[in-house]
Amino acid sequence: MRDYSEKRNFIRMKVDAPIELRRTADGSENAERIQGICRNLSGTGMEILVNEEIAPGTELYSTMPSNNPSFPSFETRISVLRTHQHEDQYILGVEITEVAS
Repeated sequence: MRDYSEKRNFIRMKVDAPIELRRTADGSENAERIQGICRNLSGTGMEILVNEEIAPGTELYSTMPSNNPSFPSFETRISVLRTHQHEDQYILGVEITEVAS
């Protein structure tokens, strides 16, 4: 049972894993690629640290590689909900809108 202070439907998991974002309409390989670190992950979103500002409302595709060859990479379509600067980097709060099958 969750503590009362945790009102989310999904608990955030700290992951600190590399993630690649692609800025494109269809997730194609020809997209602009942005490298980042996924700091935490929940059932509906992620917090991602990147080196460039990305505006709220931006739609992106993401790939978080698997360290285990038995499991596929975690691939999603995401929407940026918020961006704030932290020192010389940016922290994105994103919503997962689709998980690749």
